[in-house]
Amino acid sequence: MLSTQVWKDKFFEQQYGYFEIVCKVPEGGKTFWPAFWLWGNGWPPEIDVFEFMATEELDKKESKYITMTSHFGTPGKLHMTKSTMKGRRLRGVDFSKEFHTFAVKWEWNYIEWYIDHIPVYRIIDNIPTNKMHIVVNTASKFGHIPSDDVLPGTLIVKRITAYEEI
Repeated sequence: MLSTQVWKDKFFEQQYGYFEIVCKVPEGGKTFWPAFWLWGNGWPPEIDVFEFMATEELDKKESKYITMTSHFGTPGKLHMTKSTMKGRRLRGVDFSKEFHTFAVKWEWNYIEWYIDHIPVYRIIDNIPTNKMHIVVNTASKFGHIPSDDVLPGTLIVKRITAYEEI
């Protein structure tokens, strides 16, 4: 059974659970970097539920390509693990055209990512164990300032939900 976790004190933190956002990402070419992710009190660990980052090799419309990543290890060590479903165009969908549900289920022995309630990626090794909090952003890609023809860029969020297993 799952229960909704409530915000406590100053920051929400949780170890394991199901984290979900319903949103529409900006159509912004290669300059925006919308993301929904979990982050500990230092890096790594980090679990990217989604990032939309265009690269010149993929397309200039980042709203068509999704990256889902888990970063785990020790800062400064060469053996940091990074597991990624990178730069995938799923079903030819432009995620800026309508609302979609993006989620991650994080357990002690696996991490599984979902788009519109369909599992799309799973890892079973090097699973983060730290408590993490939720981060949502519509940042600009490093070194790029959005041009007037793509502004404004808006990440429209309907709902963010975090569940923990009880």
